[in-house]
Amino acid sequence: PDFTAAAGDVALTLELVELLDWKTVKKARSLAERDPRQAWQVQQWTQDRYVKAIRSLIAGKERAYAGEKPFDILLIYTDETWLAPSDMQRWKGRLGPLSITQFRAVYVMGSYVPGQPHYPLDLVAGCTVKELMQERRAER
Repeated sequence: PDFTAAAGDVALTLELVELLDWKTVKKARSLAERDPRQAWQVQQWTQDRYVKAIRSLIAGKERAYAGEKPFDILLIYTDETWLAPSDMQRWKGRLGPLSITQFRAVYVMGSYVPGQPHYPLDLVAGCTVKELMQERRAER
């Protein structure tokens, strides 16, 4: 795993991956000076683009760790400027059933939103952190 996080008396293993669309970032940069409007438009996230990106990241991590002992959490972090937490929340239901065997849970964490008490964090597959902690305690 990328790191282990202590949650009370339980340690959870986490794999971290970033949702970052470099292809779109590069395209927007190349358009920025000559056509700022098109540069802005190309960076906008759609439901379809988001769903494909999340599913692709999960599938890639599943392949990378196939046959290994499963981690507790796959944490997908994003700081994409035009990907709003409200859209991520709304679109998570469109991800459909996600097949995860290498992770007990998959969360998506967005950028900090000023005025909010915490970073946006959505469970998109698997069990909650509370359930994971209960399982770990029961294994002792």
